[in-house]
Amino acid sequence: MKNIIKFLTLTAVLFSIITACENKVDSLPFYKQGSASTLTSSVNTIAATPADSLNSLLTLKWTNPNYSNLDTSKTKYIIEFDSTGRNFLHSVKFTYSGVLVKSFTGNEINAILFNLGLNVGYSYPLDIRITSSYANNNEGLYSNILHVNASFLGATNPVLTSSVASIILIDSKTITTEGVKFSWTNANYFFKSNTSNNAVSYTLQMDKAGSNFSSSMLQNVAIDSTQSFVSFTQKYINRLLLKAGYPLGVSSNVEFRLVAKLAGIATTSLASNVIKVSATPINKPAIDPPASGTLFLVGSATQGGWSNPVPVPSQQFAQIDSVTYGGVFNLIGGSQYLILPVNGDWGHKYGGTSATGGTLLVDGDVPGSNTPSPTASGWYSITVNFQDGIYTVTPYTSTFPTNLFIVGDATADGWSNSNPAVNPAFTQLDAARFQLTVPLIGGKSYLMLPVAGSWANKYAVADGTVPSSGGRFGYNLSTNFNSPATSGTYTITANFYDFTFTVK
Repeated sequence: MKNIIKFLTLTAVLFSIITACENKVDSLPFYKQGSASTLTSSVNTIAATPADSLNSLLTLKWTNPNYSNLDTSKTKYIIEFDSTGRNFLHSVKFTYSGVLVKSFTGNEINAILFNLGLNVGYSYPLDIRITSSYANNNEGLYSNILHVNASFLGATNPVLTSSVASIILIDSKTITTEGVKFSWTNANYFFKSNTSNNAVSYTLQMDKAGSNFSSSMLQNVAIDSTQSFVSFTQKYINRLLLKAGYPLGVSSNVEFRLVAKLAGIATTSLASNVIKVSATPINKPAIDPPASGTLFLVGSATQGGWSNPVPVPSQQFAQIDSVTYGGVFNLIGGSQYLILPVNGDWGHKYGGTSATGGTLLVDGDVPGSNTPSPTASGWYSITVNFQDGIYTVTPYTSTFPTNLFIVGDATADGWSNSNPAVNPAFTQLDAARFQLTVPLIGGKSYLMLPVAGSWANKYAVADGTVPSSGGRFGYNLSTNFNSPATSGTYTITANFYDFTFTVK
């Protein structure tokens, strides 16, 4: 019996040894780290022309990093382009496998410059490098950095002409007739791939002479891209002048230009020549605008009651143009109010007889019962139009902020939003506008928040076609504001009366 047990034990041991030998796994392969590729370029300068759009303008070559035990066709390479000095933080990348050379056409160079957020018409120093690695991104190695100067293929600015040599006539007897006709040649963008599907849009701009189209009086008129001319009546030009705030009956020097850009690509803006003319706004308003240039809301329908002077800025109207004032106010339903041209002074007043608007009355014509507020309490937009002698009161359907803050990688504090103290705050100017002067980092983005430290709500733009210089914005829209292409200190003004913003 003992012999049988010994025999079975010995058999089991031998079986275990044999099985272990059969299941033994080979040693894992060892992949050594290779050596960084050396990158070379066929040129140091790329000065493209429209004829080069499909030609090869840049050829990059690099040495094999010599990773061991690997099929060279599986070696991964990432080529990066970025503006010099940005340390490849905003680079444009291309990924290849198993190649040691790559050429780029004029169109491809053009697309790289656009994607880097650079402007048409200039030459830029670029940094180029290549990162090699195994296919799984292990053992990544950076090459040397090349420096190449590159410029866009080119573009032709539109040329603007006018039917008027020096003076746009505005006369009450002929105000419905043509005042000026502008014609232009189309802007030509010399590139095909990556940008060929972007439509060209045109904007006619009018501004105070000598302001370089950057004053608060700037007026933008969108033009149908299929047009090659546009005709404006004297009445239309007159309204543009009044909207911009030019004084009635005074000859004012203004400038016009046409700006073209590719839809969705702000850096493609091309401006035409400038046409300088003079014009005199007419049409005396039905009611003279206040000499003070200000308007204030007072009354039991307001948050400040009948106390005079009234709280500012929440009960001060914004001046929309030389004959129009507007604001957003939190009104108490079933009460009354008056509109005053001077805060703290009962000497003059404006008002009306309707809770929804109508004829604007002045001083003694304002009813003793004052102007009635709407039945329901809430936020309302009030517009006072001295040109036509009317006022309107409409429910405010959006959300008016109590405070306003900025956050984003365009700001020094980035997207940090955990500590409310880090978000710069806007200053409320009146019952419509908030304003902030702040350093912005070029080519980045930002949001406006009603509550610092909270992502629950935001003010943003509809899409990326809204220019960084200004346009329409809204409540809880989907796209961040774009900062200007050039870093610097800018003044951002957000107008919640008409949901427009400007960045200057």
